[in-house]
Amino acid sequence: MILLYVLKSAGALSWIQTLAMVPSLCLVYAFMCLSAWYTCRGTPLESSSFYRLALTHLSGAVIISGIWVAIAKGWASALASVDAFRGLDQKFVPDYPLLFASGVMIYLLAVALHYVLLSVEFSREMEKREIQARVLARDSE
Repeated sequence: MILLYVLKSAGALSWIQTLAMVPSLCLVYAFMCLSAWYTCRGTPLESSSFYRLALTHLSGAVIISGIWVAIAKGWASALASVDAFRGLDQKFVPDYPLLFASGVMIYLLAVALHYVLLSVEFSREMEKREIQARVLARDSE
């Protein structure tokens, strides 16, 4: 919803054009942000330096956002062939930097979410091990 409002207010797109672009782009980007799970597992917070974390996730954010903008260009061009969206590809050009910056921020939010999920998973695993240790200690008595 925020991206809908920002792109509508910042650009020359009408509401119908914005509604034609944003939901489909967000759906695609939701799947693209799942790749952050693998970079988070590959660079754990506990054992990675700040520079490695920053380099890994910022480069991932830039690459994924660049791909997202390229997909947006293709989608705008495809919609421009329809009479109701004639010229959409040209109207959407000024919004590419805003879309790219939004993509970087959304990707970094996905990274933060994945780290939270990893810590919850680790916490549950430690609770499970603690319960197993108690059972083994009780059985050994």
